[in-house]
Order: sequence, then structure tokens, then C-alpha cells
Amino acid sequence: MTIMLMPRFPGSLALAALSPAAWYYLGLMLLVLLLAISSYWAYRAWADVHEEEKPATADELMEAFEEARAAGELDEDEYARVRERIRESESGHPPKGRGKPAD
Repeated sequence: MTIMLMPRFPGSLALAALSPAAWYYLGLMLLVLLLAISSYWAYRAWADVHEEEKPATADELMEAFEEARAAGELDEDEYARVRERIRESESGHPPKGRGKPAD
């Protein structure tokens, strides 16, 4: 009586026919591919961490506060105070009433 073994997967006979050298090179190619992908991901993560963002300009800040005032989130007094502080910081003068008084 002859027992015929049927492979579970259709391509398993083709995989079994590969020589050990072919398996070695397939594994090596897989490792090189994984190294390239992980190097790319590592570079992207490094670049994101070391990305320098430019500070907002006075015009951008004023635009955001004007939108907040228009939406009713800021009253006129608070808006005037913010506008004055942005103008002072733009001209390089220190804001008034902050920190310890000068001796």
C-alpha cells in the first residue's frame, strides 16, 4: 500500500525544492529590506524631533486674537491689552508691570 502525502499548501513543493543557498539569500534580502525600511523610519522620526519651527510673527498673533475677539472669546479690554503687549514685544521694549520693580 502506497501512501501519498499531499502538501497542505500548493506552493510548498516549490519552497521545498529551494536549495539552502537560495534560502540564505532570501533571508539576507529580507534582512536588508527590513534594515532599509527601519532606517528610513528612524530618519523620519529624527527629523521630526529636530525640526525647528519658526515662532509666530506679530501679524499671525494679531490675526488669531482678532478671530477670537470676533467670536466673542475676548472682550475689548483684554483684546486691547493683548494688542499692546504684542506691539511692545515687536518693538523690543519689555512689557510694563511685569516682574520685580527696578531698584
